[in-house]
Amino acid sequence: MNLFLSESSMRRIVFHLLLLSFILLFVCTGVQAGTGGYVVSPHVYDQDLIDQGLVDSSGADGTCTFWELPLWIQVAEISGILVAIFGMFRGILWCHLGCRRIVKHNVLDNTVRSGIFEQICKNPGITFSALARECNIGKGIQRYHLKILQREHKIISVNKYGHTGYFENSGKYGDVQQTVIMQLRSTTVQQIYEILILHPNASRKEVARHLGISGSAVTWQMKRLCADGTVSAAKSGKYVGYLINPKAKGIILDYLRNHQAADTTGRAKRGSSELQSAVLVTSGELPSSD
Repeated sequence: MNLFLSESSMRRIVFHLLLLSFILLFVCTGVQAGTGGYVVSPHVYDQDLIDQGLVDSSGADGTCTFWELPLWIQVAEISGILVAIFGMFRGILWCHLGCRRIVKHNVLDNTVRSGIFEQICKNPGITFSALARECNIGKGIQRYHLKILQREHKIISVNKYGHTGYFENSGKYGDVQQTVIMQLRSTTVQQIYEILILHPNASRKEVARHLGISGSAVTWQMKRLCADGTVSAAKSGKYVGYLINPKAKGIILDYLRNHQAADTTGRAKRGSSELQSAVLVTSGELPSSD
């Protein structure tokens, strides 16, 4: 159900609620119009209620007003009226909102939802937290709109290393591309790929030296990349070299070329011109002579 109402819809709902209030006012109070004003007719109760002491019988005609009734009867009467008002209110809302279901052709009519979708298209693989920062909305509202977009098959979610990334569901991103893009959201993995582009078949020791981290940390990262199928390990005696698989390499080069990943770290800055040349040559372009 779409909970975002237009101004005209709100005016119609307010009008119906006011009309409902007037109807309930006349029905529930038992007021009758007379030529000389208004005559209020209190309810007449059975003799059994009088005998039980539930109704004050001091009046000559055995009648009493609403406020002279026992408290439990007053609560029951008021509760019944409130339930009736609530039910009618829900009916009015359903008349205005129930007919307009969120489906694929109107799912982006909502401005908040369309903004979320636009950010996902611009930043494939964006995580929930990054999306919240970009859209500057509450997490509860964002979670609701993401569920709607997934339900209508506008986006898909991919979980990698405990993080969930969101992609446009247009067939643009295959499984390998989704995996690589999610990997590249890690600065360490991005640096490893940069090193393997510049130094194919580099060993764990060489990668650790370039990154300035321990060999065990490199081993842990390489195991994950090999398990994803984007990197392969070739052993020759005691020497183990790492290569980026060709399909993944093309995706990485395209990402580095579009996002200028070489300028994001100190190590990459020192070798940025070398890496940029490698990216251009490997992708079939020639580096600029400037």
